[in-house]
Amino acid sequence: MPDARTRETDPGPRARVPGSWWLALAAGFLVVATLVYAPSFAGGPISDDVMYLLNPWVVGLEPGSLGTLFDPRSQATLSLNNYAPVRAIVHGLQWRLFYDETAIPATNLAYHLTNVVAHVGASVLLALLLAQTGLPFAAASAGALFFLLHPANVEAVAWLCELWTPLALAFGIAALLAQRRRPTLALALFAAALLTKPQVVCVLPVALIRQWAWRREDAAERPGWIWMAGWLAVFVAITGAELVTFFESASGARDPLHPDPVVQARTIAALAGRYVAMAVTGFGVGSFQRPPPAISWLDPWWLAGLASALAIAALALQALRDGREEAAWWAWGPAAFLPVSQVFPFLYPFGDRYLYFMLPGLIGAVLLAGWRTRALRRVPRGVWLAIAALVFVGFAVSGHQRAGVWISEDHVLADAARRWPDGVPAHLLGARRAAQAGDADAAIAHLEVCRAAGWDYYDHLLQHPAFAPIRSTRRFQDLIRAFAGDLIERSSRTRRKTQLDLRDVAEAHRRRGEIAEALATLDEAIALGGPIDAEVRRSADALRARLRQTTP
Repeated sequence: MPDARTRETDPGPRARVPGSWWLALAAGFLVVATLVYAPSFAGGPISDDVMYLLNPWVVGLEPGSLGTLFDPRSQATLSLNNYAPVRAIVHGLQWRLFYDETAIPATNLAYHLTNVVAHVGASVLLALLLAQTGLPFAAASAGALFFLLHPANVEAVAWLCELWTPLALAFGIAALLAQRRRPTLALALFAAALLTKPQVVCVLPVALIRQWAWRREDAAERPGWIWMAGWLAVFVAITGAELVTFFESASGARDPLHPDPVVQARTIAALAGRYVAMAVTGFGVGSFQRPPPAISWLDPWWLAGLASALAIAALALQALRDGREEAAWWAWGPAAFLPVSQVFPFLYPFGDRYLYFMLPGLIGAVLLAGWRTRALRRVPRGVWLAIAALVFVGFAVSGHQRAGVWISEDHVLADAARRWPDGVPAHLLGARRAAQAGDADAAIAHLEVCRAAGWDYYDHLLQHPAFAPIRSTRRFQDLIRAFAGDLIERSSRTRRKTQLDLRDVAEAHRRRGEIAEALATLDEAIALGGPIDAEVRRSADALRARLRQTTP
């Protein structure tokens, strides 16, 4: 039985909410989300969308090829850079159901609506989970609406390939909802979540702490630990497969945020501070973000991150000591931050979409802590309604504006350049402007900054019309050869290559004038086999013809 202190601080069970209320909430959420995200609906594939949505193993998905997506060492899995077979299956279904080359606007709309529906689903499930803790329907709905409208979530919903983010969270929250009464279903949902996106592993410590908190309520909860062992086994198996994919496909992590490990640690804390500030206020959102490292001990973001970590740890430990389920919610945010904390560095170390998995925990923790604070409960309801209205309207307007950014890649780059004028997107746009003006030296200087930061999409330079005025210059061609050399060097450290990788390496050799090496790589791709056999064979035949023409 719970002790007196727990009874006083936990919300406790409440009257059952009619199912019609939840249906009305879901319908309302769908209408609101559709209005907020409407500006993005005409947008097509942007950046990583090409890799994930138009991947040949995805668009060519057949029932007989599903098994390759569950093999962590298969070409299909390696080409997608993550062990996330559910994501690939869903994108394959989208292609079959929606894609119509003669009706691209309708295709784009269908893809976007899928993301919106997944986001609404995750939001409604969050409301149900908050209500399951004992919070009243109004508080649970308000918390879920805060999540639904939060402007940082726009990136995870308006960016087409990010479908795996709301979908994985929906599976994860559903697993927590089923954890106590339907443990078999909960285990299956947790597995589905991990097979959709690895970051959703954050629900595992949440489930474990909830199980621990329930131990005081009823001795019958003890068998729940057997199911928790099942969750751990699923985690080990799927995470093991993810690690196999990472080490087989990756050439290694990028350079750390800073060579000094102390600065690196401060910068990680600073990123945490930025996420907390973004979660609370909705400000600081942006595309392709690359904040500077926390060089100084007085860096305000590092200090904010440290203070936030100490406060969350203290509140979590207090709740844990008292046996309150609130502890699980305080642990949720840090658990979601850890995989994206830059222990394994990314090109863009800070992203709005990464907050998507942290935000539910922070919302639930604050609501539960506020509910047990008597002074806050004495505040008149009208005051809370006024505050909520201001927040929700502000979030809706901001989210509507952010959705318009995801209409094209140029809009996204311009947004990123405004947020970070010294970042890679800003230099890329600067290179475009210089190239259009015929200033090859300035364009190359901008592009060298991008290259030094790890940006390596040199195909963009060969295809975008802005670079046409300088494309034939020697300095530009030298830069392309340098980019190609980077790709070849990086590929040499990749343990297992796909047919797509070999095609790209062959093209890099061709760009460098290394025709024999390019042909040998294409022959390797033909021997490996895959969905682009015809394309690779045509390229190989063209190179052989070129060699015959140049050989005396």
